Amino acid sequence: MIKRETTSNSYIPFENYPDLMTVDDIQAALGVGRNTAYQLIHNGDLQCLKIGRSIRIPKRYLMDFVYGSCYNTYVASGLAHTKEAQA
Repeated sequence: MIKRETTSNSYIPFENYPDLMTVDDIQAALGVGRNTAYQLIHNGDLQCLKIGRSIRIPKRYLMDFVYGSCYNTYVASGLAHTKEAQA
């Protein structure tokens, strides 16, 4: 059995959020408004699951978005969906 080492300095990103997040949770986690959260989902920048009419975002998808955006300033800067970026 592998024992996980924990220290007071260990940090787990978004550990206080549920594993299956709502759009409200995404707003709080990213510090963005409702329209921006829905725009990220609608544009496909942030993956989601649709359960009936509900939108849920697994925490893993949020982490992929955040860490992917750190290394991909093209998406993070909002240029991915502008006419200048397509030229």
